[in-house]
Amino acid sequence: MSVMLWGDNTKGAYGGFTKFPAGFKAPLHYHTDATKLHSMALS
Repeated sequence: MSVMLWGDNTKGAYGGFTKFPAGFKAPLHYHTDATKLHSMALS
């Protein structure tokens, strides 16, 4: 589940939240733009 906060992810910079299922592991990948990531554990 994702929600966009600002910008357009198809055109460039944007901000948003994405919820991943418990135990999710991202495969090896890269980001083309400067990226800032934050992780939160909710219980």
